[in-house]
Amino acid sequence: MQNFISEDQIEKATISVFVKKLGYHHLNCIDKDLTGRLSEKDVLIQPLLKQKLEDLNPDAPAAAIAQAFEQLCKTRFAQSELMANKEIHALLKYGIPIEINNAAGRKEWIHIKVIDLQDSSKNDYLVVSQLWIQGQYTRRRPDLIVFVNGLPLIFIELKNSNVALRTAYTDNLTNESRRNASKQRRFVRIGVRNI
Repeated sequence: MQNFISEDQIEKATISVFVKKLGYHHLNCIDKDLTGRLSEKDVLIQPLLKQKLEDLNPDAPAAAIAQAFEQLCKTRFAQSELMANKEIHALLKYGIPIEINNAAGRKEWIHIKVIDLQDSSKNDYLVVSQLWIQGQYTRRRPDLIVFVNGLPLIFIELKNSNVALRTAYTDNLTNESRRNASKQRRFVRIGVRNI
């Protein structure tokens, strides 16, 4: 007889790693959205993102923070998922270039930091379980989403130990979810399935 590991057991073990070993906060949103999102259609936690932009860029003008926030919140539906993902990667890695008027009244470019890559303690790390997301066609609930500063960077879909990898892949990356999750995938840097 094969050992059976339930999806719930896998989820709890994964959350435990994020919380106990990596220092993340955890929110279980199966009954209620506790993230502070403005809508189920949002894949970003916008209030947290805006606060972190302000915290990480204390000398930046408020207008520059607002422009950076708008750039991150764009849907990028006119781009392919690959091109949108590359663009977002560059914004996360290098910061968001914004033109401002400096103290001398001259125009200059600054970069608004989205994630502090030098001092990780300045970032907000959150793993959220069972968060409902309203897509274009259906309402979906990924098992786990890992957020850094309000941005969904890792999507984890878990399956029972007796579900074949091919079935998990087909159910989650093809069929309905491909059309429905494209907004989320524009931010996701890593997708993990069936761990």
